[in-house]
Amino acid sequence: MRNLILKTLLLILIFTPSLLIAEQTPKAFFDQRLNEVFSKLRENPENYKNLDTLVPLAEEYILNHWDIDATLLAMIGRTHWESIASNDKVALNQAFRTTMLRYFLEAYSYYDGQPVELTDVSLNKAEDKGWLRINIVLDYAPDIPVDISIAKKDGQWLFRDIRFQGIRYTYMKRDFYQGTIEDKGVSGLIDSLNQKNLHFFQVLEQATAANRAAEAHSAIISSSK
Repeated sequence: MRNLILKTLLLILIFTPSLLIAEQTPKAFFDQRLNEVFSKLRENPENYKNLDTLVPLAEEYILNHWDIDATLLAMIGRTHWESIASNDKVALNQAFRTTMLRYFLEAYSYYDGQPVELTDVSLNKAEDKGWLRINIVLDYAPDIPVDISIAKKDGQWLFRDIRFQGIRYTYMKRDFYQGTIEDKGVSGLIDSLNQKNLHFFQVLEQATAANRAAEAHSAIISSSK
């Protein structure tokens, strides 16, 4: 379950939120973004094999277009959210933003070029909220349908949630977020997220340094032949 959700988070980068072109339907708009980014990944796969390119990619296509406060509100609940001081909300927002970056980087290690198809965009009557339905196309099993919650804010489409097999990410994480706040306070939740993120990035940086050293050593050997 966790790996599938992480893969889905990776696939969100396909749908670059921006102002909706008047002549386009929402489905045509997101279809265009899907084709644009997959073409980029297919044409330049070598560009996305290190943190120097992956982190800006995540920032540009995911983190800058995710309604983090709305996602936190759905997990924490309004009662807890309204009791949190403004400075703690800023710290929690940053901790969750880094958590999303961690999810993206974890997901990328599982991604193996599976095609993705946008099959439906369902909006409410006001056409400012809805769900994207995408299919992850697999050769060895039935396609995996995934729903992505979207909302329009100040003319831009923002991501809010993911639903897989009827289960929302925010529902799945609600007990952890609310339970941690009740047991340890919001500072305990922030510390928990930060510790997980710190450990992940420390391990990742060590692995990246080792890979760069190995590549440098290989290049030296090749040049000496």
